Amino acid sequence: MFPQGSSSTAPLPPSGCSSDIHSILTKADALAVDERGRKTFAEESAASGIASTNHHHRHYTITTIAVTVVVVVVAAAADTATIGSSSSSNTPDDKGMKKSVGTKEEDDAEEDDEESYPVEDYDYGDYETATITSDTDLIAGGSLPIFLAEPVDTFVVKGKPATLHCRAAHALQVYFRCNGDRAERSQQQDFVDPRTGTRVVEVELNVTRNEVEEYFGKERFKCECVAWSGPGQIRGQPATVEVAYLKKHFLSPPYSLSVEVGRNAELRCSPPLGVPTPKVYWLRNGSPLETTAAGAASASSDADPNEASASGFVQSADGHLLLGEAELRHQGNYSCVAENLAARRVSEPAVLTTYVNGGWSSWSGWSECSVRCGRGVQKRTRTCTNPVPINGGQTCPGPATQRVECNPSCPGRDVSIFLARKSDNRNLIEIFNFTPLHTAVDGRWSTWASWSVCGPDCSRVRRRSCNDPPPSNGGRPCQGKDVIVESCSTDRCNGSTYQANPESTNEDDDEQDDDERPDENERSATDDGSGFIVKAIIDEQGALLVVPEVGVSMSVPEGAIPRGRRHSLHLAVLGENSFRPNLPPGLTLLSAVVACGPAGIDLVKPVILQFEHCAELRTGNWELSLWSAEIDLETRSNNSTSSSMSSNGSTSVTAWRKVLMLGGDPTNMPGQPFAQLDHAGVFLVTETPSVYAVAGENSVVAPGLAVKRLCVAVFLSRERDHVRCRVLEDTKASFKLVSEQERRLGSTHIDHGTLGFRASGTSLRIDLEDRESGFAERLEVPYRRIWASSRISIRRSFRIEKIVGDLRLGFELRACQRGFEDQCLLLRIDLDLVKRNNMSGKRNANKTESSIVLRTKNSARSTESVVPRPFRFSKTLRKQLCQCLDPPSARGNDWRMLAQRLQVDRYVDYFATKASPTEHILDLWEARHRETTALADLLNHLRLMGRVDAANVLESRLGPWI
Repeated sequence: MFPQGSSSTAPLPPSGCSSDIHSILTKADALAVDERGRKTFAEESAASGIASTNHHHRHYTITTIAVTVVVVVVAAAADTATIGSSSSSNTPDDKGMKKSVGTKEEDDAEEDDEESYPVEDYDYGDYETATITSDTDLIAGGSLPIFLAEPVDTFVVKGKPATLHCRAAHALQVYFRCNGDRAERSQQQDFVDPRTGTRVVEVELNVTRNEVEEYFGKERFKCECVAWSGPGQIRGQPATVEVAYLKKHFLSPPYSLSVEVGRNAELRCSPPLGVPTPKVYWLRNGSPLETTAAGAASASSDADPNEASASGFVQSADGHLLLGEAELRHQGNYSCVAENLAARRVSEPAVLTTYVNGGWSSWSGWSECSVRCGRGVQKRTRTCTNPVPINGGQTCPGPATQRVECNPSCPGRDVSIFLARKSDNRNLIEIFNFTPLHTAVDGRWSTWASWSVCGPDCSRVRRRSCNDPPPSNGGRPCQGKDVIVESCSTDRCNGSTYQANPESTNEDDDEQDDDERPDENERSATDDGSGFIVKAIIDEQGALLVVPEVGVSMSVPEGAIPRGRRHSLHLAVLGENSFRPNLPPGLTLLSAVVACGPAGIDLVKPVILQFEHCAELRTGNWELSLWSAEIDLETRSNNSTSSSMSSNGSTSVTAWRKVLMLGGDPTNMPGQPFAQLDHAGVFLVTETPSVYAVAGENSVVAPGLAVKRLCVAVFLSRERDHVRCRVLEDTKASFKLVSEQERRLGSTHIDHGTLGFRASGTSLRIDLEDRESGFAERLEVPYRRIWASSRISIRRSFRIEKIVGDLRLGFELRACQRGFEDQCLLLRIDLDLVKRNNMSGKRNANKTESSIVLRTKNSARSTESVVPRPFRFSKTLRKQLCQCLDPPSARGNDWRMLAQRLQVDRYVDYFATKASPTEHILDLWEARHRETTALADLLNHLRLMGRVDAANVLESRLGPWI
């Protein structure tokens, strides 16, 4: 007797029609069960949980069938016994799934921007249901069910549940078991295959997101298909069900890149986390960039036809975009796309810029000599057009013009040589005729004439002439002045009136080049040679020492001083000529002499010394070096009055040594400093405070000439009868020292400018022209006086004449280096002397110092004040950042990438020797970046590195407004 419920009955063949005996026998096999079969069937039914339920007790009675085959056939054909499939019970099995409601693991907030994603359009690939048994395999039949299709791994996409399918033949019932418990909400259908007469049962199960997320088993959510019949049951392969998602943020988005044409490039992309693993592809200017099987990429067929082909790209297995040889046509905006069942993410576009460095054309032919006779100049030129710099490529290094001296022979009288016999003077034979060559002769000065008598204008003069010998055959004229005018005093002079003199005047400054002779009071302010000095008592908290207005500072990081100790540190700019190094030939000093100390202090961490240099690094023709000396400032101050001065006003008692080459490969020797070289400054990281200076020479490898920036400063004397021109290194420290010297002399600063001085061996020419009176004067400073000078500045003076009622002074000063007249410094000055006098008096009266200024026993200018260190990071914040970035990362976005993004990666080996590389990198970063936007820039660097953890630490401590 069959239970009540839904059942499906196989259709009977029509009366009188021959039926398939084999099909009927197959059905009979499914129903014929002996006593042992009934017992086995009952046991299996009870094990399957369908023999009894909480609400119904269903009896499955198997009708005894006669042994005779005919009876079996008749019974099978007439009765057509069927087994009804029981409906799903309302009460779950005893072994039902244990579910608990909890917080969803994935961010539901991310679903908002995923609703419009067309899930139906996604290519499911391997996730389609596959048939595992063909119908031909079923004709033979079998005692156990056979799976025609089994469930496969699938995903819950957004709000759409995952659907599992299962189909079996020769089965009385098919159902799903998920995580060991039977699933009750499955939908079952059955039918008989009309071709084979085989009973086929299909079942479908929908798994929702809540079911997957509320399962807390050790393994993932799995379901398997179970099919049973009288002889027994079979189980299929389990299928995994997961919630599909795709995070919003890329682990490592692509960054903009500039690459030279012909070089390789790589745009890296690490997609967001997602299930299933997202597929990665690229967009170029918004159009898909497809990778072929050979690895080359080209724009898709629906891309803009005007776009250049992107062939040459290869996408690696990790999703990175590789370019073997960059071309100009590869330039564009590239976006990384990550896509899976759940969503599609597109990164911010990375700009790939391909640039071309400039190249020189061939040299033109040499021009004709600038003179027809004597010493002249020839030149040839080239242009930066082979190729022209494109997209910010570097310009061509080196000069565009070359000059050489030429000396064509001057015309003379023809000379003929004849040969004749001594006995016959009439038969002369001309052997050859030639024109003798005349060598160019440079002019030289005669001796100075005696002084003239003092005239009514209270002046006297003396002259000399360029006639010993005079210049001839194209020789150079005499350099310098031919007349000197100086003041004198007689009874006939009117002390308040000068008569205008059209001739210019000049002092001979070669013997006393830099320092006017001050009186005893003025001399005492600089005798110790300290220049400007700052002192501070510092403990483990650290400090920042800054010498005002000279561009020199020393950063003492937190923890540099041992805990529980206090040290007196000083920072000084040494202004005495005796401290300047006597450098080997070819080298020139490029910075002020800076002292930090005391020497031998016990430091736990290095200090960072910052000072300026005047090397023009954009030309790339320098070989720079750091020099050091051991100078005890206290001892030198006490013994300054007894220092023996040489004839040029400087002592030579300091021994200097070269410490390292700047820009070269850093060394990791213990105690060895290293220097970060910027365009206008040096950041020296050292554990040994000392006296330092930067020097340089013209590179023997790079073409072209090294350029040293000079400052040309103009001052008006206290008596207003001299205009002094000072030539010095273009640094704030040198300018401040020279300005202080002139201030003590009562001079007034008029103007100053910057001039590039090249390592060409040619002199500096200074022209002064009065626009009102018309007088003009030219002075020259030899090349060696500037390049190899041991003085702070080179001084040249112009004497100007007083005129009654003269209240304004207007002149032009032009400074040029010989051979580079097209790159001169021009200062146009209109000076209102009365206004300048008044303003100068007011300025001096209101002048205040920004820090405490004390006087030592030697009257040295010093500051005895602790300067608080403006730390951007607290100790806790610094420690947290180090904990984030110090451990090595497989992706490389640790302290090494931080050093690369902060452009200090040349010193990775140095940082690697430290216990906390991140701490030393941040110390150097703090010293280099004092701008208000520095913290925001650092935060952006951390985010671009993909270190959201470090960025959150920085933002949480300092606030989102940084």
